Amino acid sequence: MPEREYRSAPWLVALVACGGLIAASGAVVLYRMQGASLTTAGLALLTLMFALGLAESLTTRIVLHPDTLVVVRNFRRHRIERTNIERAVQERGTAIALELKGGGWFELPSLAREPHINTLRAWLKNGTA
Repeated sequence: MPEREYRSAPWLVALVACGGLIAASGAVVLYRMQGASLTTAGLALLTLMFALGLAESLTTRIVLHPDTLVVVRNFRRHRIERTNIERAVQERGTAIALELKGGGWFELPSLAREPHINTLRAWLKNGTA
């Protein structure tokens, strides 16, 4: 089975990018009109936060390999073997969580188009998604 990769939805990336552009434009316009002020500094900080959010939304992904689940989130890579996952659970309105055989839980990142819970259950059962 070839790997299946899930990334952030394009509309979500565009929304974060537009927010960053609006905040940056506001910071520049206010700086030119008023000079340095608390509002200008706040908009500059907001621009920085949008830039970090954009970088994260562009790098966050879930990859289903035949025997391994790879999750890249918060600029870190998590690799979980299929044999170490007990089950996949999703409650109404929440992200998918994986119960690990070691006794812990691992929550998958929300991508606004993550793999469906039944896709993960099929992958857990027989290694195909």
